[in-house]
Amino acid sequence: MASSTHVLGKSLLTAYQIVDSRVVLGSRVHLRVSKDGQVTLWGADTTPMRDATWSSYTTAENAAAILADFTQINEYKIIESQELWVRDGTRIIPAFKIKLEGRKLLDYPVGLVNALNGEILGYQNEIFNETISGIIQGPVVPENPFDEVELRPFRNQEITLGPVTTSTAIDGSYLFTDLLTGAEYGFSTQLSSEWALVERYSPPSASFDTTISSPNTFDFNWENGIDGNISEFNLFYHINYIHDWYKQLDPDYTGMDLQLMVYCEVDMIPGNAGFIPMGPTMMFGTDVPGEVEGLDLSADVIYHEYTHGIAWYQYNENISMEGQSGAMMEGWADYAAASIHDDPNMGEGTILTQPDGVIRHLDNENRYPEDIEDEVHADGLIIGGAMWHTREALGAEITDPLFHYARYGMPVTFEEYLLSVLETDDDNNDLSDGTPHSEEIVEQFSLHGIGGSDDFILDIYDFQLIDTNQDGLFHQGEDVEVSITLQNSSWEFAAPLENVTIIASPVEGIAWSVTEVDLGTIASSEIVTIPFNLQFAISDDATDGYLPLTFTISANDGDFISVENKRLRVGTPEILLVNDSGSDEINEAFIDIIDGVGTIRQRETLGNAIIVTVDVPESLARYMINKGSVALDGISLTINRCDAESFAVSIIPHTAKLTTIGFKKNGDPVNIETDMLGKYVERFMTARAHRNKEEAGKSSAIDKAYLLKTGFID
Repeated sequence: MASSTHVLGKSLLTAYQIVDSRVVLGSRVHLRVSKDGQVTLWGADTTPMRDATWSSYTTAENAAAILADFTQINEYKIIESQELWVRDGTRIIPAFKIKLEGRKLLDYPVGLVNALNGEILGYQNEIFNETISGIIQGPVVPENPFDEVELRPFRNQEITLGPVTTSTAIDGSYLFTDLLTGAEYGFSTQLSSEWALVERYSPPSASFDTTISSPNTFDFNWENGIDGNISEFNLFYHINYIHDWYKQLDPDYTGMDLQLMVYCEVDMIPGNAGFIPMGPTMMFGTDVPGEVEGLDLSADVIYHEYTHGIAWYQYNENISMEGQSGAMMEGWADYAAASIHDDPNMGEGTILTQPDGVIRHLDNENRYPEDIEDEVHADGLIIGGAMWHTREALGAEITDPLFHYARYGMPVTFEEYLLSVLETDDDNNDLSDGTPHSEEIVEQFSLHGIGGSDDFILDIYDFQLIDTNQDGLFHQGEDVEVSITLQNSSWEFAAPLENVTIIASPVEGIAWSVTEVDLGTIASSEIVTIPFNLQFAISDDATDGYLPLTFTISANDGDFISVENKRLRVGTPEILLVNDSGSDEINEAFIDIIDGVGTIRQRETLGNAIIVTVDVPESLARYMINKGSVALDGISLTINRCDAESFAVSIIPHTAKLTTIGFKKNGDPVNIETDMLGKYVERFMTARAHRNKEEAGKSSAIDKAYLLKTGFID
């Protein structure tokens, strides 16, 4: 009888055909009987060989050897041996059904061997049918040491079943397939994954092993104090989580795609934790009771230290852990932990000597350079604060990848990092027009003193007074036009200045006809010339001298105001002495009359300076020496170079703006005052030469005999 069952009051019977006390493989007889004894259905699949006798020329052991040779198994044992019949058309053949177990996991063949001639009638491997599956979980502290412990799935955990190893999925599940029915397997695991191996610094470390038969569903929960301790479990869970977090953020990053060695309860670094590139290794020290506790129970600290490794390999192991680069390493690590937990307080509950138990606060007002302490953790609060406040303005979905990918630019200062963030944010390969989020990024970094000044800078880049008679001088009754060019010298990524206007202030001696001009919007680094000139007329009764010209530049509806002062030279005023050397010594060397007139031969710009070359007559050139002094239109200057016909001086931009020399052109005359010291020397030498001439005929008391006597010659 193959089977017998009762369903809905009916008996269902199934039987095999038996010939000579042996089953005919594949035969079946079906019979369905109602509860009142009536046959409702029957059928048969048999072979009419009632009088056949089963016989064999060999033994089951020889048949097993034939199957082993056929399947190329060298060492085996017989699991099952059965004599039966195999149907071949209208006849049946005596055969052995043999099951073998080899030395290897895949060596479990089942075969039919002809008992008369040893021929293999059929073969299959029946091992690959069953599975063992389950879920691995463990106790975890979600964020801070004082949080209630939760049971969470352990991802990436390696599990070994017999000779095969697999890893759990993100939900902690695992699956072993193709297992032998009823077979028993050794099941073992430790806190090991492809990305981390967690151990106690002093053994024993967490581990578990048992025996499981297949098929089976085996769920396993790590138990604190039995299979390991909470520090080990917490480190394993969070390190695998942060690895996968970064992998999702940057799939192509492979710097930390290695097995990190992680130790907890390290007694040689009590109250401390760190990432060590050698290995690489992470270490978490033992508690310092009443001071520092639970570093390995703080997800913030774990994510912080892991991010050190991320940045270390982004920089190809070439970043200083000191100065601004070291501060950025700390700021980046703090930010990662804060962003994952959406909480600017880093390491809550670990520093027991602090009132709130927090290691660092990213929601701060620390600024560069005012709050630099030359300690990387403290200085990291500056860049960390800028990043956190940018996250508040834009959201983590934007800032997390921005701040991560910006490190590939390998910046080493706060400002370089800001520029790298903006370059990462740029969407058209043109930073001059800003980036999609430059306004928010720059604003938040500027609040922490990183990047350009918070103040706008808009000043006069070029200023020209244009006289109507084109003689280079301005006289009473003359009409004058003013051309002004402005430059927005604010930081490169500062917001543009809007509604820019220039207004000229009234002044006695001048009658303005055009006093105001609107320039619209001027972006950072942009240089703009007014679209039309301002105009005024010099009064007929204006005296010779210098008249002040005042221009008020406003922008952003009056939020920005700058006042620029210029001067207009009317007629031929008395010489005004201006010292351009930065000292007061030389002023005494000049008098209020000129010695002659020179002609400007050439003006050229060299860096930030204007080099002016002046041709002078020989009567003045003889007073010129390199590094000596000269006055041009009353401006005290230092001679850079000179020859028998000319000399050159260097004018700084400030002097060019405030004096007439700034408006002089090639060919214009310039008043010359030579160095009084040179005149004194000339007079002294002339007088001495005259005395020498008068005394030339007189005998000298100094002769050879006198020099011999006094020891000057031998």
